[in-house]
Amino acid sequence: MWFTKKQHSTTSKSLIRSAFPERLRDAVAVALGSAGIAPHEPFVDPGREVLVDGEFVSIPYRVYFPPAGISDIEGLTSTEQAIFASFMTRHHDGHQREYWARILCEHPSSWTAPYLAALLGDYVIQVLEAVGDTLTDDWKPIMEHYAEENQISLRALNHRILNYWTFYYRYYSPNIRILTDYPGYRVAEELGLWDRRTAPKLLRKAKAHKAQQTNC
Repeated sequence: MWFTKKQHSTTSKSLIRSAFPERLRDAVAVALGSAGIAPHEPFVDPGREVLVDGEFVSIPYRVYFPPAGISDIEGLTSTEQAIFASFMTRHHDGHQREYWARILCEHPSSWTAPYLAALLGDYVIQVLEAVGDTLTDDWKPIMEHYAEENQISLRALNHRILNYWTFYYRYYSPNIRILTDYPGYRVAEELGLWDRRTAPKLLRKAKAHKAQQTNC
């Protein structure tokens, strides 16, 4: 007889719960209950642990829940919908990340901020464009606070943005030759998430690496 798994594992519950402040524990449980059962546990990169109002949370690098749409969360409160959208922006499917990025942008708060910041380091340009298209000015003071609280993570974010622009788009289709035309940079700069002291050094390293590859 075949048995179908009908509940999220203890590990999945724990990892998703640790991705949000403790005060949202009950809302996280409700939001997770609206997600289908994943075939794999969330993958959490220790390097994505960030501060949210003085509390450390561990943002998943990838989640593997079944694809979902807005109809799956219509019965949830606004907070629960924002939680669902947040962890779905870490989905392994780029189409899902793009879809939920637009919904996440409708919920500016201190605890959705790290998910928005993580999206800016995405390598799928449609995800970046989705953020740029739906972002509002309400995010600016929130992201300024996030930037102040997480200076180290900003350097890592800038590194990802530069790497993906250099190795995926600067020299290849759609040939975004100028950094300021890259949507990941534009939104990061608009929100104060671009470290002007660190980024030039990273850009010089990227150019040197590209030149080395060309000469090989």
